[in-house]
Amino acid sequence: MSSSSNSSSTNEMNQMFYGTGPSAWLITLFGIKVIISIVGSTLNGTLAYVILRNKSMNSLCNKLIACYSIGSIFQQLNFFVTFVTVITGNNFISYKTCVLIQLLPIFFSFFSFPLTFFIAVERFLAIFFPIWYKKRNGNNFLIVILFCCFVLGSYVTSVDIITSFGNPNTLVICAIGPKIDASLVNYLILGMNFGSICAYLAVWIRIKFAAGNFTDYQTHLLKCLFVLLLLELFGWTFSVGLRVLIGPLFGIVSGTFLNFLIINLATNIAYIANALNLPVLYTFSKEHRTALNKQWVKIKAIFRLSTVHATGQQPTNAVFVVPNAIPRQQTSSQSLKTHGRVYSKAM
Repeated sequence: MSSSSNSSSTNEMNQMFYGTGPSAWLITLFGIKVIISIVGSTLNGTLAYVILRNKSMNSLCNKLIACYSIGSIFQQLNFFVTFVTVITGNNFISYKTCVLIQLLPIFFSFFSFPLTFFIAVERFLAIFFPIWYKKRNGNNFLIVILFCCFVLGSYVTSVDIITSFGNPNTLVICAIGPKIDASLVNYLILGMNFGSICAYLAVWIRIKFAAGNFTDYQTHLLKCLFVLLLLELFGWTFSVGLRVLIGPLFGIVSGTFLNFLIINLATNIAYIANALNLPVLYTFSKEHRTALNKQWVKIKAIFRLSTVHATGQQPTNAVFVVPNAIPRQQTSSQSLKTHGRVYSKAM
């Protein structure tokens, strides 16, 4: 979740950047976020495409991962709006205008975030209750989960809309996040973070101390869960915890430049962790690695075909003729014939 940087007309951020034109601090900070967003959106889009294109990857877990990846793409669009605002030198726009521009990123930010928790719960149920898990209706579970995510996303978006219409002239640096700091939503998200960590730890312990030797699948899953646990711990948990608990504990006041800088640097860690889902799955999951390699071959073929259509040139082949040796015993009529093998080598 990206933290909002709402700034009233009297706080330190407003005094530093309002009406001052383009700021190197803001352009650098949000320029880095845009780069992270481009890389993350590309990787998440690739992951969603690979999962949806492979019928063998239609498990509930993979469907949730695909939904999360798609939601993350819309979520990260918000940084482009912020970057355009600061690069033009305006730096601040009205809260009402910001919310209306950022409706989709706000909704998908809080739609996709709970999916990380539900993915952890799904893995927990699959490992601890395997017999029941195989008999359950995955589509019904998916509908319930998506409905819960829709409710949370709609609630936060509605709160932002209502708050913005009540404070239409409040100036903000337009980054997404509800203007309800340290509220029920933030504590709910922090609780989901720790719930995800507990679920992954339980699965990790169960696999590690399971009777018998590890199968390849168990070993790969163990590594994958361990890395995902680290990403969860140093990504979203650190970012939200910094905003809700650590900041107030150490007296970092909202609206100051220090608070703004720390929160935004923390969200960079979270979005980097978000972008690493595909590399982690590719490294430790044979299923995802095989599917990605299969689709990558098709993608390269499409680009190759597009290049041919664009240039109008077909690949040229060099043809070499290697004559066969003619035995001395051949008749004169046979010796007049031309024999050869044709070898074609693509240039």
